[in-house]
Amino acid sequence: MRIAARKKSTFRVPVTRERALGAAIHLADTKGLDALTMRALARELGVEAMSLYHHVANKDDVLNGMVDIVFAEVEVPQLLDWKEAMRQRAHSMRAALTRHRWAIGLLESRRAPGVATLTHHDAVLRCLRNAGFSLALTAHAYALLDSYIYGFAQQEAALPFQTGDETRALAGDMLGTFPQSAYPHLVELAVKHVFKPGYAFANEFGFGLELILDGLARRRRRGAAVKAMKQVSIQTLKSGLSAAVAEAQAGHTIVITRHNTPVAQIGPTATVHVHHGTRVGGGRIRPALKRGTNGRYLAVLLDDRGTR
Repeated sequence: MRIAARKKSTFRVPVTRERALGAAIHLADTKGLDALTMRALARELGVEAMSLYHHVANKDDVLNGMVDIVFAEVEVPQLLDWKEAMRQRAHSMRAALTRHRWAIGLLESRRAPGVATLTHHDAVLRCLRNAGFSLALTAHAYALLDSYIYGFAQQEAALPFQTGDETRALAGDMLGTFPQSAYPHLVELAVKHVFKPGYAFANEFGFGLELILDGLARRRRRGAAVKAMKQVSIQTLKSGLSAAVAEAQAGHTIVITRHNTPVAQIGPTATVHVHHGTRVGGGRIRPALKRGTNGRYLAVLLDDRGTR
């Protein structure tokens, strides 16, 4: 009796949302974000394009999921030391962006952020607020840190070299394309810095990051000192300006607030002449505020905005 030959069946791994997003990231990592289409993703998974829509709504949904996975790879700030937490988070974020160059321009572009994205942002804000950063300084710090991290990652991705050897080789080739006497400072940088053993452009990231963290630490301490000073609203100051000036002459510093926000200070150390109409924080100095001081004791408050 003849037995009919059975067709060899091909086992196919079922498509899930997680598998689809993983394939999308692999496609973007290897071929770039422009190569990511729903048809290309379906081919990567070995399925028909229409079957993808059982797991993802559209390409925008795919991008949302990809961004959320990248944020999940970044270390969430958990340390009590805010500087170390922000330092670790910055290096972790840069490492993730090095693995996924396509993500640099996408991380903050999503209108429907996922759980990992929201968790990450909330953890950063919690770390800064728990460290004593004012709400305004927290917003400034977060924007500054991310601008630096994303900007450095973007610059790194655009550079025509990767390793220190490639950097030195490129610099050497470039030196031969122009008269060195015409650009002495470029030549000096290349010969006396870039050509030195151990040089790597990537090391510049840590130097810049420490400058930012140190600057934020100074602003945080300054804000804490201001918070400890006596605070008086502009309305109260107008009715008791002479007394406030006398107190300042006695060596005390008084913080002036407008709508509960510090905008100026009267004190014996920061004495700058402020003319009528000069901007102070979000408002302008009114004649009543200046009357009786001769401009000697009024100075723009340093809290969060810096001094003027």
